[in-house]
Amino acid sequence: MGFGRPHRQQARTRSRIEVLIRLALLWLLLQEAGRLLFLLYQWAGGGVALPLGRVMGTLLHGLRMDASVMGYVLMPLTLLLIAVSFLRPVVQRRVFLATHALLLCLYVCIMVADWELFRNWQSRIDITPFIYLVKPQEALASMPLWALASLVGVVVLLSYLLVLLARVAVWPRGAQLRRLTPRGGLLLLLIAAGMILPIRGSLSVAPMNVATVAFCDDLYANQAAVNPAWNLLHDLLASDQQYVRYRELLPAEESHRRFATMMAERESPPDTGLVAPPSTSYLRVARPNIVLVLMESQSAKFSSVLGSGESMPRFDSLYGREGIAFSRVYSASTRSDKGIVGVLAGYPAQTKKSIIKYTRKLRQLRFFPRQLDSLGYSSCFYYGGDADFANIKTCAYIAGFRRVVEGDAFPSELGNSKWGVHDEYLYARMRREMDTARRPFFRMLFTLTNHEPFELPGHDNRGSEEEKIVATARYADSCFGDFLDSLRASPVWDSTLVIMLADHGHRLPGGSGNEERARYHIPMIWLGGALRDSVPHVVPRVSAQTDLAATLLGQLGLGHGGFPFSRDIFRAAHGGAMVIYNNGYGWVGDHGAYFYDHDQEREVSAEGEVSDSMRRDGQAFFTEAVKHYNGL
Repeated sequence: MGFGRPHRQQARTRSRIEVLIRLALLWLLLQEAGRLLFLLYQWAGGGVALPLGRVMGTLLHGLRMDASVMGYVLMPLTLLLIAVSFLRPVVQRRVFLATHALLLCLYVCIMVADWELFRNWQSRIDITPFIYLVKPQEALASMPLWALASLVGVVVLLSYLLVLLARVAVWPRGAQLRRLTPRGGLLLLLIAAGMILPIRGSLSVAPMNVATVAFCDDLYANQAAVNPAWNLLHDLLASDQQYVRYRELLPAEESHRRFATMMAERESPPDTGLVAPPSTSYLRVARPNIVLVLMESQSAKFSSVLGSGESMPRFDSLYGREGIAFSRVYSASTRSDKGIVGVLAGYPAQTKKSIIKYTRKLRQLRFFPRQLDSLGYSSCFYYGGDADFANIKTCAYIAGFRRVVEGDAFPSELGNSKWGVHDEYLYARMRREMDTARRPFFRMLFTLTNHEPFELPGHDNRGSEEEKIVATARYADSCFGDFLDSLRASPVWDSTLVIMLADHGHRLPGGSGNEERARYHIPMIWLGGALRDSVPHVVPRVSAQTDLAATLLGQLGLGHGGFPFSRDIFRAAHGGAMVIYNNGYGWVGDHGAYFYDHDQEREVSAEGEVSDSMRRDGQAFFTEAVKHYNGL
């Protein structure tokens, strides 16, 4: 028996095509698994549990969009295989896998962030969060530290495991690629070019879009089929983020005519002059002091008279007994930055955009505080947090406020909320300064305690999210009540009008979706000694948050011709309210409401009686709002 020299073990070889096939399978499986984790996360957070058939539908129909993302990944990586082919085999592998690891980690970050964003906003991740990331500390203040740490941990763990999996399954150690021939290089170029097909989604005229993966009448199931990375990339690649484009909902002539009818008012005064008939004024003081309290997330659901909650006892005790309560007011949208503009400029919200971000456009709006300034009002805006967040401070100054008091104006020991100073200290500061303010004065206070993570001062922040928001809503109501008690006991009360309303509603309590009317229902009440005794204690007309500007100016005897989307509620010939969510709108009428989703290009829900004429009214309002915004 002889012994020869052992043969050197031959390195395993594989083709670049095999690497790409393994890579494609990995990405498709990753995205489908991510969709299942998304559904599980929403269910664990109190969301809807889809039946098995719908879950399978999201996986099957979402696969087309997953393939589109796969195409975006494989196209550059295929070209990279060509570019590194002249390097040593071990270097080729390192460069390729390192580049792929970066893409994997980026996808995992987007995927996990989308889980939490959807739980709060009921929409897949898009460019909206980037508006808030200019101030990352405030943007992340909505989340408890443990929750943020948990999500970061999930990102790190998933990224690590997926990178390891790719190293083993796609291009294992010891596997060498065959020498790239000219024919092989040409084939790889064709494969890279061929990725256009999955990226585009079809050979038809219509490219990949959100409607491509919609498969049923369940909005949540259709949303679950959307790939978060594709949705974000689609938004980022939009040519001009200042503008919005939607397909025509109505002919231009009909849209203009219906809009004019909806905005009509009885005995509407012209733009200038104190010509409002005395019979329509509920003020007994020609130039009252005005205090506007904008309450964070104070949904009508917290009230026992407007909803079914018990977290607004002070408001409920006043409703129908004192002042003027407006029982059917709806917020412009679901975010504070849109609510502030809606209140101060009487301007409707945008879908995926926010006009507060675009200073050039913002400066072209009319703001009622600036008109008060021209009448000699001294003005100040109070906010307990960082007013640079979401461009709030810039908006306040453009709106006409002479001063902005924010969180850094308070002693550091009072900044014991993640967002800044709790409401009670903010009210106290404003109340103290009112006694020495030059009159007439206009003061606006924007609360912050009733915001995620729903922290109560001096209390252990425990319990479910719904339990916490119920508690902070009660706290916000009590602070407002205490402020009223203090003001009522002072001489300032007799010449002051106090207006309270919310910046927007909330999904909690009850888990209201963006396509539900209750999500936008907010309280509004006018109080103060400046009101006449004979006032309608409850105004039941359907109205919008954006109607405050025209209504207040009307009570002051001023015209509001520069506020085309704001109606004087007391004079409006027709009721109605436009509400906007991430990429859709809702129209609330006297007897019902409907919601239309632009991604799916269809009506996704309806409540009560919805006639064809009512649908066309909503289409007209939305069309005119988009046209006006794009024209600024």
